[in-house]
Amino acid sequence: MKNSWNSFYQAIISHKANLGKISKKFLYLLLAAVLIVVITRSVSPKKEKAKKTESIPVKVNVTQLTQLNEIIEYVGDVKADEEAIVYPKVTGKVIEKAKKDGDVVTKGEPLMYVDRDEVGLEYQKAPIESPINGVLGRIYVDVGTNVAPSTACALVVNIDKVKIELDIPEKYLPFVSISQPAQVRVDAYPDEIFNGEVTKVSPVIDISTRSAPVEITLANFDHRLKSGMFAKALLTVKEHKNVAVTQRKLLSARNPMPIFMLWRIIKRC
Repeated sequence: MKNSWNSFYQAIISHKANLGKISKKFLYLLLAAVLIVVITRSVSPKKEKAKKTESIPVKVNVTQLTQLNEIIEYVGDVKADEEAIVYPKVTGKVIEKAKKDGDVVTKGEPLMYVDRDEVGLEYQKAPIESPINGVLGRIYVDVGTNVAPSTACALVVNIDKVKIELDIPEKYLPFVSISQPAQVRVDAYPDEIFNGEVTKVSPVIDISTRSAPVEITLANFDHRLKSGMFAKALLTVKEHKNVAVTQRKLLSARNPMPIFMLWRIIKRC
C-alpha cells in the first residue's frame, strides 16, 4: 500500500514539472509574438512616410545688392502756376472779342471790348485786358452780354509751370522737405513720368484730417500738362541701401515649378 502512494506522488510531481516546461515555452512564444507586432508597427509608418516623401525642385539664383525705396502715392489736381480771372473796369455790353480760347496773351493785351455808351453820351469802346502773361484759358461771356465790374469775363493761366497740391498725413511729414524730388503721372500720358519737386510744406496740420498741404511744382514749357488734370504724385520717404534682392523673373506666374527663395540683408561697414 505504501508503494502505491509513492508511485502516485511521483506521477503528480512529474506532471507538474511537464506543465511548468509547457508554460515557460508558451510564455516565451507569447513574448516573441508581442515583440514582432511592436517592431512591425514601429517600422511600418516610417516606410509609409518614406513612400510619401517626394523630391521638390529648387531653383537657386544669385542675389544682387540694390537700393529699395519706400514710396507714398497721393492724388491731386494739376493747377497753373498763375491763374487770373478777368473782370471789366466798366459797365456795358460786350461788342467784340479780340482773342479766343487757347491764344497766348501778354499782360495788358485786350481780350475783348465793352461798349459803355449811354443816352446822350459817347465813349470809346473799353478794352478788357489780361492781367498776366499766359494763355487765354476760357472766355465766359459772349458778344452782346451785359457786363459789370463784378462780372467774370475770362480766365488767363500761365502754365509754363504747374503745381499739384496734396494732403500728406502727419506721420509722413518728417520725411517731406522743400526741394525733395517728386514723380508725377497723369492719365493723359500713362506711360510717362513727369519730374518735379516739393516747393511748399504747410507748417499747419488740419485737425480734422491730421494732414498738411504739400505743393509740388513741375516745369511745363511744352504745355502738355493742363490745368485741371487728375494727377498721381509719388514721394520717396525712406531709402534702404545695400539690400540683397533676387531677380523678378523668378516670381513669374508662367513658371509652374515651386520656388523657394532664401535671402538675407547684407550690411557693408
